This record gives sequence, structure tokens and C-alpha cells, in this order.
Amino acid sequence: MKDLEQETNQKDLTFFVNGLKTCEKCDRLVRCRKQVTSGYGNLKSKIMFIGQCPGISGCNITGIPFTKDRSGKYFQQLLKKFGFHFDEVYTTNIVKCCPNDGRKNLNPTDEEINNCINYLLKEIKIINPKMIITVGSVARNNLIGKLDNTILNYHVWHPAYILRQKNREEEYFDQWRRVQRIFYKLKSDDDKKKMSLTRFMK
Repeated sequence: MKDLEQETNQKDLTFFVNGLKTCEKCDRLVRCRKQVTSGYGNLKSKIMFIGQCPGISGCNITGIPFTKDRSGKYFQQLLKKFGFHFDEVYTTNIVKCCPNDGRKNLNPTDEEINNCINYLLKEIKIINPKMIITVGSVARNNLIGKLDNTILNYHVWHPAYILRQKNREEEYFDQWRRVQRIFYKLKSDDDKKKMSLTRFMK
């Protein structure tokens, strides 16, 4: 059953990614992007991390969120520190193209977010996580009121912010400890339900 679900998710995600590759809704991004990026990780993950957009020297190059650049490396260190594995969670961005068009920061515009938000919502539906962690204020602010009430939703600061504000790192760790605590309780409750169901089936 799990293999069938994984295969179905893979087919749905492949169809989704193929649709992304042909997107030309944002003229500025079409001209400056190296590639259109989707998410990465375990398609059956119970937890999904959502950032704002591909980094210039990270996801824009690798096609994988939170990789290669300083923020990506720090994010992966945090996952490991708090008991997660990069390949076992699912990571993605709210905007799928890197806004590397000379703007002062990498924050996507409201128009770019609005053009991309339905892609993200489809991606969430395919992965069907039980818990979503928004990474940074852009992702958090633009998902308010758009998520299914059955999905737990928590927020952590973007790693780029902490790399500039090292004096707040302990506060940041507290955010991650909360995510860790709630996720493992969720996982434990889920395991108990599965055990009960197995006993009932016997």
C-alpha cells in the first residue's frame, strides 16, 4: 500500500513539475531565472518546510531548496541538530524562480507570489503533510488563511536572518525545539493509532 501511495505521489509530482517548467507568468523572472525549481525530499513526509524563493547561489544553481549557499548549509545543520534528515523531510519554496534581476533583496513581489501561490497549494496537496513549517516571514505572511485547518502550521525565522543576527541564535534554537517537540508528539500519536489499528485487524 505504501509503495502504491509513493508511486501515485511521484506521478502527481512529475506532472506538477512538468507544468512548472513551462510557466511564464512573471516576465522578469522568466528572463533572469536559471531554472524553475520545485520541492525536494520524501514524498510521504509528515513535515514540510516552506521558504520564500530559490537563493542565487543555492537552489537557483542546484534546483534543490536550502542547498549550497550559506543559508542552505545552515538550514541543513539545524535539521540534523534537531533530529531531522534532509532527505526524509520535504522542502520547497513559495516562489519557484530566483528573482535575480538586480533588485536589492531577494524578496519576491506580491505579483510574483500571487502568480506562484496556486503551484505551492497543489504541491502541498500532493505531499499531504501533517505539519508545515514556514521558514521566514514571506512564507508565513503569504500562507495565512490558505492552509487546511487539519494541517499544523508553525514558523521559524529564515536562517539568513540568524546568520546576520548571531546574538539571537538561542531564541532561534527555541523555535526549532518547539518544532521538534510537536513533530515527535505528532509522530508518536500516529504510531499509536497504527498499532491500535493493527491489533484491531488481527
